[in-house]
Amino acid sequence: MRTRIGFLSIFVMVLLLAAPLIAAQTRPDCSNLVVNRTYAGNFAGYMNVPLFMGSTDNGSVGVVPNAGAGSITFLPGGNVSNTETIAIGLLGLHKDTLIAGSYTLGWDMSKEPAVCVGAIHESDGLLAYDFQLLVASNGDRIEMIHTNPGLVVGTSMFPMNTGSCHNTSMKGTYTYNSTGWALASPGTPADQMLSAYIPGSMSGAMHFDADTPADPIAFPDAGAGAGSVSGWDALSVNGAILTRSMKGWYKVGEDCTVNIVVVDTLGYPPFHIEGFIARGSSSVYAANVDTIELQSGPVPMFLMPITFIRAASEK
Repeated sequence: MRTRIGFLSIFVMVLLLAAPLIAAQTRPDCSNLVVNRTYAGNFAGYMNVPLFMGSTDNGSVGVVPNAGAGSITFLPGGNVSNTETIAIGLLGLHKDTLIAGSYTLGWDMSKEPAVCVGAIHESDGLLAYDFQLLVASNGDRIEMIHTNPGLVVGTSMFPMNTGSCHNTSMKGTYTYNSTGWALASPGTPADQMLSAYIPGSMSGAMHFDADTPADPIAFPDAGAGAGSVSGWDALSVNGAILTRSMKGWYKVGEDCTVNIVVVDTLGYPPFHIEGFIARGSSSVYAANVDTIELQSGPVPMFLMPITFIRAASEK
């Protein structure tokens, strides 16, 4: 009798230990919500460099802010393709980085209502990146958070336009906002900085005129086919409030990516912005891509994700 009771106890324990694995294997698949769809978004967060690199010897680099924008495509067979522009504090700007990997998705029936959750594992050939993935029940929004130690970054992403785009795909007035970081000027008190960066935010509007070509004298780098941009915004630079107006140019690629360059009345260097058109052209998810040359090499001037929303009167 004792032997039988002992065998039953072991059997029950094995079942309990295997239950999560069995549940994961039998969880209904929900990848149909995202397969063959592309999503766009931007992000701002932080990198704990020693923890991410698995080393305590990283010189004076500890926690640095980061920001960027990108797109992700879910392919059949559980594969995923990702293009990201990432600005990482004093560590540099990585434009149009191609990342590939795999993903899994399934309905978590323990939740009420059930949720479509899973994971992504990617690599750029040098480093691996992992995410928790959550998909809205209609597939029109995904939520991602890095699960790598040392990365404090989350993002929401939305269906990206993937048809043939042109300047008129981003036409009219868009409002925008951003909160992030700017490289501090010399003499800034250390207690007002995070790894040489100061906090900043901006909010305003830009008008994109596809019918008026960019001024070739003022903007010789605009190139053929560029439309014109005008705008204004308010800035908070480490708490100091500034206002400005802007002029510049923009160009939309056939792949629904956007390049924007503006100069302002405050005398800052030209701002270069890259982004992705999403939500049927009602939103554009972008980031600043300017760098400055320091003794250690080029570093991002701004760590600013910028979300453009088409004004209600333009819809």
